[in-house]
Amino acid sequence: MNVILSEKKPFWVVTHKFAVDYFTEIAKRLKHAWIPFPEPLMYSPVYRDITLGAKVLYSFMLNRTLDWTENPFHTNKQFYNTNDEVYVTFPLDEAVDLLQYSTAKTKKCYEELLRLHMIDRKNKNEYFVLCNEDMLKYKIDS
Repeated sequence: MNVILSEKKPFWVVTHKFAVDYFTEIAKRLKHAWIPFPEPLMYSPVYRDITLGAKVLYSFMLNRTLDWTENPFHTNKQFYNTNDEVYVTFPLDEAVDLLQYSTAKTKKCYEELLRLHMIDRKNKNEYFVLCNEDMLKYKIDS
């Protein structure tokens, strides 16, 4: 049974006025409900072979690393060591819940990110999220 999403919920064309006048305010209100997804993960050939699950997990982890606002989703999950290096807690069961993957498939996402040196393990549930300037670019240079 194929259901067209627009039949369930209405979509509309985003106008310039909406984008300029309203989206900033909406983004402020929803800032803890949106997870930024680094655009290079989708478009850069460097990251082409990474699975979507690993990209999404990395986005969750990077967001937790960079967001030091009063975000209830990140409360008591961000830390830094004596070298001022930020690390985050991201237990497997939390990732399973967020990704809606099996435990085995979620473990493969962690293993992929570790193998690619996009994250580094501090201990069982804590990780350093490694970030390069690509991840902080809004648009990729062509």
